[in-house]
Amino acid sequence: MQNWVKRSLSFLVGCSVLGGIILPSTVLAKEAKPEPKAPIVEPCHCPNHNLISKIEFNYAERLDGDDTLISIDQNKPTLMLETAFHTICSGDLVWLNGMVVLDHEYEPDTEDGEVGREAENANITIIIEKYSDLIPTPSPIYTLEVDLVPGSDDVAIPFSHIDLASSHLENVHYRVLVYSDCPLAEDADIEGPNTLAAIRFIK
Repeated sequence: MQNWVKRSLSFLVGCSVLGGIILPSTVLAKEAKPEPKAPIVEPCHCPNHNLISKIEFNYAERLDGDDTLISIDQNKPTLMLETAFHTICSGDLVWLNGMVVLDHEYEPDTEDGEVGREAENANITIIIEKYSDLIPTPSPIYTLEVDLVPGSDDVAIPFSHIDLASSHLENVHYRVLVYSDCPLAEDADIEGPNTLAAIRFIK
């Protein structure tokens, strides 16, 4: 009898009262639900996360070429357009795009019975050049060659290039230059409008 009483008391000590019902403590522990926790958000490890923080825009425009002759000396090309940034940091992207308008209005001179030169295409080379205070010698970063047939008038030539900065630079200039392989300078000239847009994407 005493053993039965001891076992009963031990059972009651290990139980709790809920709404007048005696339940084992182990059951109550299972029924109690913990407070929901806020989900853990891992930081983004994507290499492109927050790639661009802001942009800077510069441009150059030449509304009319005024029939400026295109140089026939590749060592002294004609300067068409130029723009600059005060600072460019390593990792920045600079998108250079625009358009130049050119003529190749060659016509053989056959007056007074003279035999004119044979009409030939004009090979026009367009260059984007980059230099800064830390790059005293300008370096070409983009080259585009275009053939113009004789009699070409107001030919619009678009161009586009992305320059990825690999180091910190100050006072960075971008210039659009052009020259031709024409035998005579008067064979090809610059018309308009000509534009150069430079967009700097900053990390």
